[in-house]
Amino acid sequence: MPQNLSIVSCAMSPDYMHVRVQDPNDALAAVGCQVQTYSKNVSIPRLWPKNSIRIIVIQRAIFDRNTAMQILRLAFERDLLIVHEFDDHPDLLPPNVRQRFMSEMGLEMFEACHGVQTSVPMLAETFKKQNSFTAAFGNQIYRYPLTPKQESSNVRLLFGALNRRDAWAPLMDTFNAVIAKHNEVQVTVLQDQDFFHTLATSNKRLLQTPNYDDYLNAVLENDIVLMPLNETPFTACKSDVKFLEASICGAATIASPTIYKDTIVHGETGYIADTPDEWAVGLEKLITDTAYRQRMARNANRYVRENRMLMQHIHKRVDWYKELWENRAVINQRLRAQFPEAAS
Repeated sequence: MPQNLSIVSCAMSPDYMHVRVQDPNDALAAVGCQVQTYSKNVSIPRLWPKNSIRIIVIQRAIFDRNTAMQILRLAFERDLLIVHEFDDHPDLLPPNVRQRFMSEMGLEMFEACHGVQTSVPMLAETFKKQNSFTAAFGNQIYRYPLTPKQESSNVRLLFGALNRRDAWAPLMDTFNAVIAKHNEVQVTVLQDQDFFHTLATSNKRLLQTPNYDDYLNAVLENDIVLMPLNETPFTACKSDVKFLEASICGAATIASPTIYKDTIVHGETGYIADTPDEWAVGLEKLITDTAYRQRMARNANRYVRENRMLMQHIHKRVDWYKELWENRAVINQRLRAQFPEAAS
């Protein structure tokens, strides 16, 4: 890995962005790259290490044209790369965010930079319409709880996702019916108050997880993770990271086929359930068959450790940055022609 790759990471929307921002930065530093991080502002240094590959990575940028052109002008003057990190489809942003995004640079933002990085191939194909130098770096696992899972006489069940009502509401009668048969089931809900209040059991608790480590520790405390997900344009842009997080924490998962069927080996590393009947059968099996549940959790944990750890993949990001750097003359020629106000 190169010692002369210098990265300034500017996270404009840093909350719960460990997997996309903080963890890759830590991994890049671990392989010898120099990384500086800033939160909610863009900082472009004047001085860089001698003969370094110089990159500014801006996460979730929503800039007016003057700001975008000023950043690009500085990139020309100081011979560095501007890379935009964007992990959402622009058409599927929350209405207030999309309105702001489109009223500023909009999609042209992805043209006014050297490259775009994202998380899934579908998003990469979207951004390639604006910028051919676009790469998808899949979400991987870098950090995990350092303490072992505590044994319990209860079967601990977790639901830990927001904005999934359309997926869980049609299954709530199923969840309640299965849970009602088992006094040993204890349910933990992270964040989602509607899901919590709809659960027809008194053996439940609602937790707020203010940071990522708290979230992982909450996952670690549970045996089974519920991951219902509808197939929509929005979910098609999501990754399988919740399965990875559950697996690295030693939990078994039961999940919808959307997204997860491409990762989970049904019955081996997780349980895929589509219809309410399939969810009922799968959840019952995971609750009552301890050996089956624990074997599935071990298999999933092994899959993540052998295939989905960030340090096994971080070289792809480094290689892409080097490719961008080697092509910067051609890219700059395109940028100067397209945005002459930044070249003056």
